[in-house]
Amino acid sequence: MAFSMVINQSLVARTFGTYTLQLFDISQNSMWVPILGVGLLIFAFIVNISDNRFIQSFTSVISLLKIIELLVFAGVGLIIANFSLQPAESSGQSPETTVTSFIAAIALTILSFKAFTTLTNQGGEEIEKPKKNVGRAILFSILISLFVYVLIAWAVSSNLSIDEIIEKKDFALAAAEPVLGNLGGVVFTVIIAIIATISGIIASVFAVSCMLAMLTDMKLIPHRHFGMPGNIQRHTLVYTIVIAMV
Repeated sequence: MAFSMVINQSLVARTFGTYTLQLFDISQNSMWVPILGVGLLIFAFIVNISDNRFIQSFTSVISLLKIIELLVFAGVGLIIANFSLQPAESSGQSPETTVTSFIAAIALTILSFKAFTTLTNQGGEEIEKPKKNVGRAILFSILISLFVYVLIAWAVSSNLSIDEIIEKKDFALAAAEPVLGNLGGVVFTVIIAIIATISGIIASVFAVSCMLAMLTDMKLIPHRHFGMPGNIQRHTLVYTIVIAMV
């Protein structure tokens, strides 16, 4: 469980590199992808060793920007499609659903819910009245996510065929390209992706380090200080960042 949470940081960081390179027309196989990912992890470390109030304010502002941009994207797509309820059509060339693709879809769904560890693992010390507010935070998060992504799914399926959606499967918001035009779509997609990955990494790294510190205090994970100053949570933050970078 501990390593899966750490590996998740590296996956998100790599996504950041992949999206960013779209602005410069560089191959996804370029070494710049992991270099940018490592750079983001270093930035997340610097932010996470700052004051907790700064972390809260920083991630809150970025998350708000992310939600607003997603709503703008969905709104523009729906306006262009005249709010049509016509479902996406297929030319019949779509690949058949396999057991592997079904399992992959489930895995992605589970991965998306790992974000709630950010709420639950901060609940003990960082949130006022955690027994009451952690549940509220999770509920509001689900409702906001549901509302935003239903609108996005509606906008995408109204403007693209199933075949076009599958063609752009590697980039979740690539549908902005035909909706907003080539340049505008790419730039808009990259900006949202960069904001999303930055906010996700900063919040998630903090949550993971808190979780590992808690498991260390429970004697479930071995720990060595290696001469580092600070508390165990600061140490697990270093371990998380270093392993994710590797």
